Amino acid sequence: MRKQNNFLFRTFMFSATLTEVADFVINDFLKKDCYKVIVGKPNQAVSHVHQRVLKVDVDKYGYAAKFEMARIILRKISTCEEPKNGEHFCYNTQRTLIFLNDARSCDRLAIKLSDLGYRAMSTSSHREMEQRYRAVSDFKEGKWHILIGTDIIARGMNFPKVKNIIIYELPPIHRYQEYVHRVGRTGRIGTEDGCAYIFFDPRSRNDEMQAEFLIEQLENSKQQVPEFLRELQKSISDARSRYTNECSSTNQNSIEEQLEDKAELENEIITDKFGNIPWSR
Repeated sequence: MRKQNNFLFRTFMFSATLTEVADFVINDFLKKDCYKVIVGKPNQAVSHVHQRVLKVDVDKYGYAAKFEMARIILRKISTCEEPKNGEHFCYNTQRTLIFLNDARSCDRLAIKLSDLGYRAMSTSSHREMEQRYRAVSDFKEGKWHILIGTDIIARGMNFPKVKNIIIYELPPIHRYQEYVHRVGRTGRIGTEDGCAYIFFDPRSRNDEMQAEFLIEQLENSKQQVPEFLRELQKSISDARSRYTNECSSTNQNSIEEQLEDKAELENEIITDKFGNIPWSR
């Protein structure tokens, strides 16, 4: 309990992830003897949300693979209805959040889904605050069934009725922990049977670098790990081992070569300075 301007107040801080940056903030705003309560494992998605990592099938769908996968998922969680009041929307979809990394990509996807008859809206940091607030508010009230956005809607947002999350693009590798926040938008109080669909593109270097992290997330949640993900992780581990061995072998050879070069150089210096003088006691 602190006192400031004759008012007593307490400071509480909440986060789904604990990072070094968070530690700095805690040290700045809280007392040194503050209490820290950790529920479950830090930096871990909630276990009661079903996480499904889906391999992007480029061979089957080409460059539109992710869109086709999203369309199939949305069709399964939607029911067809007659358009009302002259609207072209014909699908009643379970409340769904779709995450991408780029604001313009969010807008394009929202337009494409709307053209197919889904009640989809996009939001991002490129919108004005009033527009963002209206999009989120309309989504909560049910005007929109699908909200597409960047990580701006991954933190500090409570969507009680969201049952499905589609991670269209994994977060950038330097912000990989945003995955936990994205998944955490479902499975909240009142909607404990949430499901998160994660699109994984083996061709993407960004996705490939997060394979081990995804496996850890699934295993800690006691959920099934796709075989293709384990195979990819094994190939990465094998490549890493080969690289380490090659570097070690190269370094060893380099050391031996350097010693030989040093010995030859010393012999040349001695010969130049003293010549071939016979040595005697």
